[in-house]
Amino acid sequence: MTEYNRVTDAVVKKLKAICGEKYVTTSEPLRHSYMARGIMGLEAVVPEVIVRPENAEQVSKILIVANENLSPVTPAAGGLSGGFALPAIEPGGIYMDMTRMNRMEVDTENRVMVVEPGVKSGDAWRIFKTKYPEWAPPIPDGAPPAATVLGDAIERGFSLVTGVYGPQADMIMGLEVVLPTGEIFRTGSWALEGAKPYYRWGLGPNPDGLFLGSQGSMGIITKAAIKMVPHPHYKTVVAYGGQNWDDIVKPTWDVSKHEMGIADRCVMVQGGNWPLVMTRWPKTNVPTDYEFYKKIGISEYWMNYEVWAWSK
Repeated sequence: MTEYNRVTDAVVKKLKAICGEKYVTTSEPLRHSYMARGIMGLEAVVPEVIVRPENAEQVSKILIVANENLSPVTPAAGGLSGGFALPAIEPGGIYMDMTRMNRMEVDTENRVMVVEPGVKSGDAWRIFKTKYPEWAPPIPDGAPPAATVLGDAIERGFSLVTGVYGPQADMIMGLEVVLPTGEIFRTGSWALEGAKPYYRWGLGPNPDGLFLGSQGSMGIITKAAIKMVPHPHYKTVVAYGGQNWDDIVKPTWDVSKHEMGIADRCVMVQGGNWPLVMTRWPKTNVPTDYEFYKKIGISEYWMNYEVWAWSK
């Protein structure tokens, strides 16, 4: 097992030379503000230094410095993966805040959207509504506006088009990745000089599966090209309840057997039981007894669908 070293003043000096003094800090209050809760047995610690790169070249140089010092690196953008859990691990190391990398390119001819790690879902939705209303942005379904487009895609999340096109990872046409040793490379057709990311598979073996779901441990993804689809503009919500899990699961199976998805505009959004209501608000502010919800008409088990269509 690798024994990591502490971040020294010399390392901090090198990081400032890469990103500029304004974008590197060892301030204790600021470092504490980046601390996340632990998850899956990982105990979160306070990062030793925060660095905010602007582009893939800076990310590459940071990783080279980290390798030279054997410093752990935790990349983060929205920081919402795992339910607001993105812990830096002992001894804290370098916390790479990717939010400055927030550029987005929309290519309607090739039907792809290229995003950097800092592009938030709310911003993408706003831009598409105003500039590209005929297209559906590949943003996570049900996630808050602060969730990042790239974060959801590389974590194989869900979107409004998942019903037909599969999880967001299936929509990825190409990745730009910085390896731990600092090399920058691209996947799919993007790997060819001058080519656009219109085709996922490119030449030879496709390595993108090494990076999807790896949370940056195999390499830091600095760009992703994600497929877009035409936007359906009509929507309604269909909800139903039941007295047990079978009451809501069996109708879901029936709908799925009809292969209803984005082609027919039926998207399963969320299902569960009444305690799920309490996850949206502090438990001190809502009743914890089902009898209250029963009186106001909330079924003990329930499911809701969003139904989208190109026409009424």
